[in-house]
Amino acid sequence: MNNIDKALSSFEEFERNYELYRTTDLSESDTRSKFLDFLLINVLGWEEKDIVREGHNIEGYFDYKVSTPDFQFIIEAKKNLIDFQLPINHKSSKIKSLITQNKEVINQIRSYLVEEGLQCGVITNGKQFIIGNFVNIDGKDWKDNSCLIFNGVEEIKKRFIEFYNCISKIFIVENKSIPNYI
Repeated sequence: MNNIDKALSSFEEFERNYELYRTTDLSESDTRSKFLDFLLINVLGWEEKDIVREGHNIEGYFDYKVSTPDFQFIIEAKKNLIDFQLPINHKSSKIKSLITQNKEVINQIRSYLVEEGLQCGVITNGKQFIIGNFVNIDGKDWKDNSCLIFNGVEEIKKRFIEFYNCISKIFIVENKSIPNYI
């Protein structure tokens, strides 16, 4: 069985666990421990040594910093029942289309990324994911960047290879970035 097969099998286990808590109003901390830690380690192949939880900078406490020697990204987590406003049936969206209804969390991750000198971030509630570059270093408007979006666990499963090939350790180590199609 190759890495993607193992990852998919672990994702199916995640789905079963997710169903147990799907309608429970979990705290942000429980969302991280019950959903995100499992996804990062068991599905996406990250190791404990790659993950810093509750890192701190002048802007506050970010939830995760995930690192390889050549690339780092920050994950901002929200409670599982706090839904993001995402377009339906879209694989990606420009940040400027998402910012009006998701302004607080986008500004929050941007502040952490700027302070850490990073570009890439992931915003999630354990079921929805917004993945992209929220900071530019090339002088272009960051709001014109596209984000990859997954609007629920069912969509992650349907597009699992794309999800895995975006933020798995094996992809990041090989490419030293998130996919350039974002």
